[in-house]
Amino acid sequence: MKNELPKWLMAILGFAGFTSCEIGATMYGCPTVDYNVAAQVRNEQGEGIGDIKVSLVRNLPELPQPDTVAIGLTDASGYCLIKHSDTGFGSPETFIIGFDDIDGEARGGKYKSTHIVHTFEEFKGGDGSWYNGFSTVYPEVTLKKEK
Repeated sequence: MKNELPKWLMAILGFAGFTSCEIGATMYGCPTVDYNVAAQVRNEQGEGIGDIKVSLVRNLPELPQPDTVAIGLTDASGYCLIKHSDTGFGSPETFIIGFDDIDGEARGGKYKSTHIVHTFEEFKGGDGSWYNGFSTVYPEVTLKKEK
């Protein structure tokens, strides 16, 4: 004798299984966060500097080398906005924000590169589901000319 259910019973049980999932929806995906950098770069006279590369770099001990995750250029007034979306739970994460003169002697001369280290901690605007919000930093950086 075979130990199997009759086909008509399997059909009823299968149908009941599809209709009994009304309590909660199954969700698939990864939680995400946005890291925003709204930078202003000036020279020593307080004037905005254009074409300065602004980089957002993740530098974790387990990485073989730093990982540049977002790059932008300042406009003629020295402003730059970069955004990086990544998986995350809205917990603190530290990045290096680099500022590099990439156009040489143009725009008033060659400026020394600099960087800051920032930990994104406060996240806003999450939807209570997979989007855990955004965090924004507003660095104001003064670059000095190379001698």
